[in-house]
Amino acid sequence: IETTRRTIERDLHWLSRFFPVTADESRPRGWSWKTDRESIQIPRMDSLTALALLLAHETLRPIFPPALLENWERYQRDAERALAESSLRDWRRHVTVLSSNVQAPPKLSDWTLSRILEALESRCQLAFTYHAQGQNDGKGHRVSPWGVVLQEGTLYLVAYHHGRETPLLYACHRMSKARLQKEPAQEMPADFSLRTFARTNLRFAVQGSPITLRVQAKLQIAHLLEERPIGAHQ
Repeated sequence: IETTRRTIERDLHWLSRFFPVTADESRPRGWSWKTDRESIQIPRMDSLTALALLLAHETLRPIFPPALLENWERYQRDAERALAESSLRDWRRHVTVLSSNVQAPPKLSDWTLSRILEALESRCQLAFTYHAQGQNDGKGHRVSPWGVVLQEGTLYLVAYHHGRETPLLYACHRMSKARLQKEPAQEMPADFSLRTFARTNLRFAVQGSPITLRVQAKLQIAHLLEERPIGAHQ
């Protein structure tokens, strides 16, 4: 379809009478959705999508990109409205997710989390100060982020450090003064598996050969161990 910019602008003016679109004062004008209006769902969000969206936000918020969270309130209103008109409107009252951890997850600042996710999203290098366990003085690092791993409430950064053969693992709550760099990050190899790397490195590992562990326990505890065996990787 061949048309002119003037024709498109005239159509946008007409559409603005019915839809929340607006123009700025630049030349040529830039058009966008109004940020203070409810979003338009075409087609309308179904109840299953709405429920999945709300539950995902409650569980996975620590690893959502900042750009997604900026618009979250509009999505939340759409999801809440879609659920209110369906048979799933009370479903979240009947479902909850708990952690069996004895320890509470470490505190991670919003600033550090935002910088990490922004570096991943923009594929740029990240600089930060890392405070290793048991050390008071931090050490400066400059890395290429490859991914994040969320394990029992603790967030880890998997990143490539120039000059190292394998990527390194950083506990994000031990990072401070995180800042994005202009230089592009080293791309993650196509054959690199974040899941395999995390499973290999985030485990209880000790030097030496595997041992056979024999446990003497009361009958009730034995039944619990039958239902939930101790992981063979520990």
